Amino acid sequence: MNFGAYVAGLIFAFAVGCVGTSSVAADITSGPLPAVSGINGKIEFEGGPYAIDAFNGSTEWKGGASLSIPLGERFGLQGDLGVANTIAGSSIRGGVLHFYTRDPSAYLLGVTGGGFWTDNGDAQAIGPEVELYSGRFSFQAWGGYLNANFNNVSGGKFFGFGDISYYATENFRLNVGVRDVADFKTAHIGAEYLLSEETPLAITLNGKIGDDNYRAADLGLRFYFGPTAKSLMHRHREDDPPNRILDVFDSVGSQFGKPLTGPDSCVPPATHWNGSFCEIPE
Repeated sequence: MNFGAYVAGLIFAFAVGCVGTSSVAADITSGPLPAVSGINGKIEFEGGPYAIDAFNGSTEWKGGASLSIPLGERFGLQGDLGVANTIAGSSIRGGVLHFYTRDPSAYLLGVTGGGFWTDNGDAQAIGPEVELYSGRFSFQAWGGYLNANFNNVSGGKFFGFGDISYYATENFRLNVGVRDVADFKTAHIGAEYLLSEETPLAITLNGKIGDDNYRAADLGLRFYFGPTAKSLMHRHREDDPPNRILDVFDSVGSQFGKPLTGPDSCVPPATHWNGSFCEIPE
C-alpha cells in the first residue's frame, strides 16, 4: 500500500468536496462559538472479526473514554483513555492529551501526544493535529513521531492518520481514511449514525484492510454527553475531537503483543528479523 498516494488522494478529494459544497452549505454556526462548547465527552466500544497472515482469524475489540474541557474561549484540552486486546491474548492500554484551538466553523489546530503499553513493551507518540471544515465535509489528520520499546527492541518511526468525512445528514457520517503506524499501513471505510440528539447514542461501523493481508469489520456503540443536545456534526465540530489512542489501537494496536518466534513474527514497531531477533530497520 502506498501511504503517500492515499494521503494525496484524500487531500485532493477534500479540495474537490470543498469547492462542490461551498455554494450549498456555509458555516454550521450563526456566529462565533468557543473552541469547546462546555465540559463534554464520550464513551465507546467497538469489536468484530479480523484476520492477518500467519494467524488464525479471531475477534478484536477496543473501548475508551474521552473528556474535553474549555480553556477560555479559544482553547480546549481533551484527555483520551483506551484499552484493546492483542494477538497474544493480552491487553494494550494507553492514553493521550489534546491541546488545541478551534473555530467550529472552519478549523481545529493543536498538538496531541501520549503513550501506550502492553505486557512486553511501551511506546510514546506526539505530533500536530488538524481538522478542516467545509459544509458537510471534514478533513482530519494527526501525525508525528512514535518511539517504541517492545521485546527489548527500541526505535523511532513516523506515524500518520488522514480521514475525510461526509455528513449525508447532520446525524449520519460516512468516512474514509488511511493510517501508517510504525510502517504498518491500513485503509478503512466507516459510518456513524446518531440515534437521537436528546439521548445521544450512536452506532458505528468500520471496515479495514492493511499490510500482511489484515482485514477486519467492527461494529460499535458510542455514547456522547455534554451541556446541550445537538446533532452529530455539531458534536464533532464543537465538542470533543476523536479518541486518538483508540485510533492507534484500531490501526495496529492488536499486533503489538504478537510473540516473537521467528522472521514471520516481526510486526510493528519491530519489523525486520536479523537472524536472531526483530529490529527496526534504518
